[in-house]
Amino acid sequence: MSGTYGLKFYDVFGEDYLTAPIMMEDYTNKHEKNNNPKDGGEESCVNIVNALEGLPNDAVPKDSVYCREINFGKGYAAECGVSYSLTFTGNPGYLKQLEIDLYMDKSTTQRSTMFNQKGYAGLNVSTMVYKQGIPMQPDRLNQVEYWATKCTNVKVTTQFAGKVPEKPDHNIWGALRGIETVHEQFELASCLGDSDGITSNNVDVYDFDYATYVGTGITQTFTSNAHGTDDYGSYEKMNGYPHIIKLVPDQTSDKFEPSYYQLVWVSRNYTYADYGLTDLGQVFWLASPPISTTIEYLVYATDGVAEVVFWDTDSDGELDIVNEARVTAYFSLGSKLIYTSYDVSCETGSSYIHPCLDKGDMIFLFDANWGTETKTMPNGDTIFGAGGYHHALTDTDKPDNAWKDNNYHLNTGTYYTIKKIYKADPTNITFTKMEDRYRIVVDSGINWDADNTTDPDGDGYTNTGHVQIIKFSPATTGNYEYLSECGGRGNCDYDSGICDCYSGYTGLACEDVDGLAV
Repeated sequence: MSGTYGLKFYDVFGEDYLTAPIMMEDYTNKHEKNNNPKDGGEESCVNIVNALEGLPNDAVPKDSVYCREINFGKGYAAECGVSYSLTFTGNPGYLKQLEIDLYMDKSTTQRSTMFNQKGYAGLNVSTMVYKQGIPMQPDRLNQVEYWATKCTNVKVTTQFAGKVPEKPDHNIWGALRGIETVHEQFELASCLGDSDGITSNNVDVYDFDYATYVGTGITQTFTSNAHGTDDYGSYEKMNGYPHIIKLVPDQTSDKFEPSYYQLVWVSRNYTYADYGLTDLGQVFWLASPPISTTIEYLVYATDGVAEVVFWDTDSDGELDIVNEARVTAYFSLGSKLIYTSYDVSCETGSSYIHPCLDKGDMIFLFDANWGTETKTMPNGDTIFGAGGYHHALTDTDKPDNAWKDNNYHLNTGTYYTIKKIYKADPTNITFTKMEDRYRIVVDSGINWDADNTTDPDGDGYTNTGHVQIIKFSPATTGNYEYLSECGGRGNCDYDSGICDCYSGYTGLACEDVDGLAV
């Protein structure tokens, strides 16, 4: 590839700015830079940062953009490309997603300024933009942190399946690790607390929800080299109200090291000791893949509620994982468009959809090893999605695996805000290839691919994806509001303009901790 492109940047007020042309960093099919042989190729990140920070009106403040080239030339020569990660550290609030302009010759709009290897304008050239990590809320003037409850005296690591448990399973890619004391176990479970918005059904001394469904009607005997032979209750699966936690690195190697959301549920049948581990208590399963297995994290919880979207046959608001189908979603990397197996709109969808979705709602699209087939359990239950899940982390002999070896997708723990939800007319593939009538448009490009069209909804057509949708409903408690008056630690006396600080805080903006206060 060769030529130039531009980046369209939107500030917090929605004003758009287009950069000057940026030279494309070209690579040969040997993955060598060849744009500028004199000095080894274009300085891509330098050019990108200079272009953004050169926008008028200081739209992007100087020395505020961190650029990192992630990869290039992935796959064969025909798949060569380059990927950049941009972190904006000097722009407050929500930033609308960048756009890439391939038509930088403004004297004509007919020809792209990017060329393929044969010199043809615009042919075989594609782009995509998507976000990683934790975004800000676009629909709130005062930014709110919904994961503001720190689990005190708790530090954890995350490990892939293969260490805990023995291999990946349905809704399991790994587990939290590093829970080494009874106190830490208590603090973590108590901090997670309620998950379904109903505190009366919380259990144990921890006063929390396991977020686990346990099948009934049979007692199984599990035998393995990992934990010998023991009697447990019947099978267990993640239920419709999982926990979503935020993991923040305790020690950072650089100031741009991000935090992550992870999908968690807690075993009723297994303890860490069953796997010969020193961690204490019940196993905290990770339904979403770990990002790092070496970083030690602080844990933050939320009072908000996460719900799997499903067809509520008995209208009781509780997911019956045996008898009630989940809504499944299909989407592509970099796209803002999601196709769903049912109409999930609060306005036009069935009253059996729970919870329904509307414009402005927040949804997660975790890679949670959802499974693609039904499976009959030992007690006779037929479980939706419990078959067809990945049993291994890597899959080197599968040519259609997008990552060539990894069965999991990293960084899927980010949420998207619904900008539009609607029903389209059927197309020529609706009833044969893919259910494409029910559509959701989100605020930014999705950062992973769910293009496996199977039949998880059991309607007899291989036309839906198998990723399930999780709606997150924020609570009014347990939040932290950025840029709030008196730092959120006091009340403002508008007559005097002075903060009346809560006990324990002092200063003009209640920014200081008063160690002498009781």
